Amino acid sequence: MHSHKGDESGNKPSMKSIEMSTDLRSRAERILELGSASVGPGWCISSASLATLYNLASNPDSAGEAMKLLHELQTYQVEMDLQHEQLMANDNHNTQKMSHYRVLFQIATIPCLLINTTGNIIDANKTAMTLFSHQLRKSGNHTLSDLINKHDDVVCADIIKQLEPGGGSVSCLLSLCNSDSKQESTVYSHHMHLICVADSSNIIAQFTIVT
Repeated sequence: MHSHKGDESGNKPSMKSIEMSTDLRSRAERILELGSASVGPGWCISSASLATLYNLASNPDSAGEAMKLLHELQTYQVEMDLQHEQLMANDNHNTQKMSHYRVLFQIATIPCLLINTTGNIIDANKTAMTLFSHQLRKSGNHTLSDLINKHDDVVCADIIKQLEPGGGSVSCLLSLCNSDSKQESTVYSHHMHLICVADSSNIIAQFTIVT
């Protein structure tokens, strides 16, 4: 019979997963009743399962059980097809959403960096590339520490640690370097605002000049 068990560690399925499974099964059974099941991506039934099904169907005493088993297999296949369709739809939606946010990131009129939790720079928008042209024009990996006054390194590291994974934001005041050397003079002081990217370990760093 078709059942919904916990994982191998013995954990019970969540109520949400049970509700989703129940909904999938009811939808699958409805599709079978209407005869509108489409051809999925090719879920295969093993030869051993087909042999068992054939043996049951060949025996009048177990033919009814064979029909039940066939129904379970058909229902399960339609459930898998529905799950596959939903995963594809979710993937397309997320891809479109990420493309939208990337455009907003690139055209932002304030300098923005995408960094990870260790301060490594993953990406920079056009405004940030202009502000940090001396440092970011050089090839190789760059860190947030490369862009700020050496006296603010500890402040910068501490504020990144204050961010809670998956959400939240923090701000601080620091000075930015205006050349490749952290020993030289600095430009205007800036407010740095860090924002955690949802469903990610990455961080958006925004900079505004202190007037």
